[in-house]
Amino acid sequence: MSPRKPKPQHHKIKSESSRKESLSSPSSLTSISQSTSSSSGSASDDNPPDTDPYRTHDLWEQVAAVNPTDLIVAPKPPTAPKAPSDPKAPSTMSKPLSPDTTDMLGTPEFEAILALRGIKVLDDVRVAKTQDVWQHFGTSLPDAFHGNEPAYYKNLPGVQAERIWLTTDDKTVQAIVDEWAALRELNASEHGVAVYEHLLKRECRRPVSGSGTNTKDTGFVPERAIMHAIAPKSKEPWHAPPLLDTDDAVTPDTAAAAALFDIRPGATYFLSPSAFDARTWAAAADYIHLAPPQQLLAPYFTVSHAAVSAPTAHLTAAHTIALAAAIALYNRFRLHRKRLQIRQEVHVDAHALRHYGLSVAGADYAVWCARVRVSPGGDWEGCTVRRVARGSMLLHEQVRECVRWVDEVHRWGLGVWAEGVREDAGVCVGRGRGGVGGWIAGGGGDGGGKISPRKAGAEREKDRDRERDREKEREKRGRGTNTTSGEEERGRPVKRREVGAK
Repeated sequence: MSPRKPKPQHHKIKSESSRKESLSSPSSLTSISQSTSSSSGSASDDNPPDTDPYRTHDLWEQVAAVNPTDLIVAPKPPTAPKAPSDPKAPSTMSKPLSPDTTDMLGTPEFEAILALRGIKVLDDVRVAKTQDVWQHFGTSLPDAFHGNEPAYYKNLPGVQAERIWLTTDDKTVQAIVDEWAALRELNASEHGVAVYEHLLKRECRRPVSGSGTNTKDTGFVPERAIMHAIAPKSKEPWHAPPLLDTDDAVTPDTAAAAALFDIRPGATYFLSPSAFDARTWAAAADYIHLAPPQQLLAPYFTVSHAAVSAPTAHLTAAHTIALAAAIALYNRFRLHRKRLQIRQEVHVDAHALRHYGLSVAGADYAVWCARVRVSPGGDWEGCTVRRVARGSMLLHEQVRECVRWVDEVHRWGLGVWAEGVREDAGVCVGRGRGGVGGWIAGGGGDGGGKISPRKAGAEREKDRDRERDREKEREKRGRGTNTTSGEEERGRPVKRREVGAK
């Protein structure tokens, strides 16, 4: 039997529309059937005719044109992606976020996802230099308390924390170095326990004032939460940072945002609402998300840890901190902007809107500082998460630096951060000047309650008023102009030693 010669390539093929028309009638389908039967009937069962692959292909092509959706078709081989220069080529910026996006956490590609919401992670040594902790916060520690830091921090005015403070004495530092040296032989769970025992201490839990059981005059208390979910709440004042378009337009939250932020950092430090009295409890929840079950609010410090030191572990920790910092700062920004709208002010105090992070991967650590970015008109433009320090838990002096950073972050969180939350929320609730009255446990809603010893709130406003008065007197006497006071007069942020970082 000689092989059948292939058909020439120029044979005619009916168009799809003509095939559909011809096959839509029963007579056409009958003719196909008869044609097939006649060709098969011309040979006996013992000697079947040769198959014609070209005719078979044409028949299937005609049938597929009638009802292509009911057929199971073999998948086509993947095509090469279009060049990036092609304007129609798909890009990370044009692809919608999906629940699978978090699978990219810890990869360089994930930073393109963060960029959609204005979140920038800076860990390149060319732009992320190691900073001195005292210069960063604009603070200092008396020489007499080096090696005995808890004795100093516990006695700061208005601080209601005793157990979270770390020390740099030789015995403690040596214990940390020995612990991390031994962790090389232990599992990941032991590594996590070591982080909590040596670096992430917590206060004794106490009932919150909203329950009516705490009437003692007190300030904010830090609350450590392990593996706390940070996902946005659509019906609560806890929203994901929005997608930012090229024209600075903002798109609303989506399911993709909820999936993106559905993570649980190793540990998060919140403020306890112990500084609230029961009469402002319900009103506070309209402006500040009170995370159950302990009604935690305004997180200021996020920690991510891994048992091994590897590039992917470091990057995963950085991305986790970036997500946690971004959602915390965005909601803090919303509260601050609401206060500005009520006061009919325009200047955003971005200097005080920060969030800190600590990542520990194996024996290596890094400290992160996230700051908001705002437009000249005061709109949210995202946040920048910058590495400000790094070191090793195996080196004594670098352990001391880590301890100093943790202590100063808590000092800042219980001071500048907490007072800013109280001032802004107080204005939104409408209780007293600057939000002091009604926001201290035991205080009255008319501003007549006891005031925290901390230099904040109305006390700070009075200090600024007195400083402006003194400036006017200097101008009258011809003694020149005070630069700091002049900046205050123009509504610019003032760099005070106890308030901000340099």
